[in-house]
Amino acid sequence: EGIHFIGTEIRLLAVPPAGYAFSQWQGYAGPDDPNEPEVRLPVAQDTTLVAHFVALEDALPQAHDVRITGYHVDSEGGIEGDWFDLQVSRAGGVDLRGWRLTDNDDVTATDEGSLIFTDDLLFAGLPQGSTVRVIATKNATNDVRFPEDGWQDGVLVVYAGNGRLDDRADPWFNLGPKDNLLLLAPGASDAFADDIPIDLWTTNKSVRAGDFGLPPE
Repeated sequence: EGIHFIGTEIRLLAVPPAGYAFSQWQGYAGPDDPNEPEVRLPVAQDTTLVAHFVALEDALPQAHDVRITGYHVDSEGGIEGDWFDLQVSRAGGVDLRGWRLTDNDDVTATDEGSLIFTDDLLFAGLPQGSTVRVIATKNATNDVRFPEDGWQDGVLVVYAGNGRLDDRADPWFNLGPKDNLLLLAPGASDAFADDIPIDLWTTNKSVRAGDFGLPPE
């Protein structure tokens, strides 16, 4: 953003963030190709340009970048209610902001419940090998035991009652003893249909990894 004299010319260079490539300039009407990252802009009037970027294929979330390594229902494992562990396996780590956990039987369903990691910096830049423990059941016991989210003995503990897991888009998340848990990364839009399946934990024989395009175990 800046103020420039009419009749002069400025140069703009779009620099993509890591994992992205330049796509095009939106709103550009100058002498250069809007599909090139560097363009000349004659100053004639107030102008707003938007640089668009696309994710590189190898930068997109991939199957098993994060694994569901533990699945506990109704106080199994010494914690009140449902809880489970995730482990980051992707080299270079992941950013879990916007990722979704659901026990629905398909990607677009909203009848069984989902938990979505909020846009909180606590979930950004989690290195390979990190363990995230999600306490999914809200109750008075867990309110007292997990008053704050954060790192505890090398594990990032997140409780659904502390506001960092959003359950408003698909409420009533609740695991059953013969249920499935699907982890998805956000896609190109906010629609559930665009989400990218990452890992599946299931004791439901009718739900299989291949149903979500995931490789078989």
